[in-house]
Amino acid sequence: MSYEQQPQYDAYTTPPHMQFPPQPTQIPAQYTQVPFQYTQMPAQPMVPMQPIQMVPEHPRAQVVLVLSIIGIIFGVLSGLFIGTLLGGLFSYIAWFLGAQAKKEIEQGTPYLWGGSLQVGYWIAKISGIVFIALFLLSVVAFACLYAGLLSLVGFGI
Repeated sequence: MSYEQQPQYDAYTTPPHMQFPPQPTQIPAQYTQVPFQYTQMPAQPMVPMQPIQMVPEHPRAQVVLVLSIIGIIFGVLSGLFIGTLLGGLFSYIAWFLGAQAKKEIEQGTPYLWGGSLQVGYWIAKISGIVFIALFLLSVVAFACLYAGLLSLVGFGI
């Protein structure tokens, strides 16, 4: 069939190959819907809201947190020898105060073990161990350096 021999369709009719198959007039029983049955749920009893009791932080919580942060600042920003000594000192003070507060809370005082106290305690514990270890390492390194310089000058030990 050439182009001229093809049947011509106007804009309102659909060619037979593009028409949809006829729809069935009756829907099969397997596709019918059952009407929804509404059931009433039993009423739930209203429970009154319980007031939330806020547990206050320990009075030393802010002190422990501030001292541990000061210890980190001194340990990192100061020189190796003095900075680690001061950082370790502040961290150990914060660690000690945090441990005392933790013992008081475990013995039954009505304070919260968490928040600033717990964060300050753990920061102080970790930084205190690290800074004192670095201080001891710097003391050993300084002693070795001093002994090496004395042996170079001629004052052998």
